[in-house]
This record gives sequence, C-alpha cells and structure tokens, in this order.
Amino acid sequence: MNKLSLILLSAAALIALSGCIEPRTEWVKDGANPEELRYTRQTCEQDAQGYAFIEERGYDDSARDRRGGTSARSDIYRRCMESQGWRRQRTDQK
Repeated sequence: MNKLSLILLSAAALIALSGCIEPRTEWVKDGANPEELRYTRQTCEQDAQGYAFIEERGYDDSARDRRGGTSARSDIYRRCMESQGWRRQRTDQK
C-alpha cells in the first residue's frame, strides 16, 4: 500500500467515524456572561458532589428515558443548572 492510499484510507475512516461522535453541547442562558456561568457551575458541582453512580436498569426520570445505568451526580448537576435558567445547546446551533 503506497503512502497516498494510506492517507486516503485514513481520511475515509475519520470521516466515517465522525458520524458516530455525539455533537458537543454547552450551557447557555440569555443575557448571561462567562462569570455567571462559572459561578453557577461551581455551585451546582458542590450541590452534586455527595452523589455517586447508581446502577438501575430501565431507570426513568421525568426528563429522559434511561436504558442503562445513570449518574445521580450528573442528574443533580443538570437539574441544578436548569433551575438557574441554563439549558444545554449544541455548539453547531449558534
């Protein structure tokens, strides 16, 4: 296999795999500045700190259906952020 074929094969593999990668998201809030985001994130991280991973197959909360295990810490963190008016937005939807 020559160098050009290897490069083309590698590029094709990367393009194919890029479809498997979940889109990136960020927390957004109308009128908020980066300092407000930083403060809210720190507060919510502290609130969620005491929670750990729970393994409950079929766990379902009101926000989404879970078919595997879930992180109680991430649920608490997400709910805290949302209660402060923040929402997740895909970075390609700006």
